[in-house]
Amino acid sequence: MSINVSKVAEPYAGALMDLAKSSGTLKETTNDMNIVSQFLANSSDLKKVFRKSPNYSRSKKRILLKIYLANRLVQAL
Repeated sequence: MSINVSKVAEPYAGALMDLAKSSGTLKETTNDMNIVSQFLANSSDLKKVFRKSPNYSRSKKRILLKIYLANRLVQAL
């Protein structure tokens, strides 16, 4: 069975944008999403983790992302 990713992602993206607009954080949310998008585009490790989504729980992905971002922050200092 093939899943159309954009068909699945669009309602979530729309809900996120609606929430950002209603809370007055559209600019910040857009900036945050651009940063996350850049990290995903530039990290083969993160791509592997998120491509194997059935193999990793949501909480495990969240932990791995936090560790990755923390390591990137430390490297930047």
